[in-house]
Amino acid sequence: MELEVLFRNLVREEIQPLVAELKALRCQSVERPKREFWLPREVAQKFGFKDTQTIRGWCKAGKLNAERDIYSNQWRIPQEEVDYLESTGGKPRPLSQAS
Repeated sequence: MELEVLFRNLVREEIQPLVAELKALRCQSVERPKREFWLPREVAQKFGFKDTQTIRGWCKAGKLNAERDIYSNQWRIPQEEVDYLESTGGKPRPLSQAS
């Protein structure tokens, strides 16, 4: 009987708080560091475009503030532009707002 009481106390005082803490940790989202640049292929995949032509066209037209990599000649899209696309549901800036 005494062993049973000790076991219950151990569970209540030591194990239950640990389990609660583990559950709380599991529920927290792990924030990954944001990337500096994205490729058109990655942006197209993220927003569900079938190919990269739309994203490349937006870069070329200036609807996305992007720059070309001097070595690979691929468009590099800054994280801020991806954030903007997320906030607008995947729509680029109007040409008058692009800079």
